[in-house]
Amino acid sequence: MIVLDTSFLYAYLNKNDSKHGIALSVMDDIEEGKYGKPILLDYVIEELLNLAINKQPFNYVKELSESVLQLKGKYLFESVMKDLSVEEIISVFIKLNEGLNKKLSFTDCAIIMYMARHQGVEYLASFDEGFGRILDKVKDGIYSRSQRLRSLTSK
Repeated sequence: MIVLDTSFLYAYLNKNDSKHGIALSVMDDIEEGKYGKPILLDYVIEELLNLAINKQPFNYVKELSESVLQLKGKYLFESVMKDLSVEEIISVFIKLNEGLNKKLSFTDCAIIMYMARHQGVEYLASFDEGFGRILDKVKDGIYSRSQRLRSLTSK
């Protein structure tokens, strides 16, 4: 299975984004099942819509919201809080960001914890380079589980 991150979804849905072409190619692979069933986390949807409402006209945001809802059934919609506590995510958030200039968002840390808890989730679609500290980069837009992910959650 593959989690879809905000940066990937935003690039895929926004034709003016510099990574749009790469996102289209990656999405073709996802749609063909190369990475397993796609997963949309509630935190990612929240982050995507907050990003859009601050950067785009409302009509765009409304269409984006409707596009996300149309994915239900085709993609797995999962709640981060079903398996994780805020305390666990904050602990990882502090651990991964302390003393660094390029930081991971709270949502990014929730994704990392979600992947760590769900062994069947092998991949992440993202253009956020910060994930490279924890996951292995397969190609532009795709990360996979790593030993660093396993060691992060075994402590």
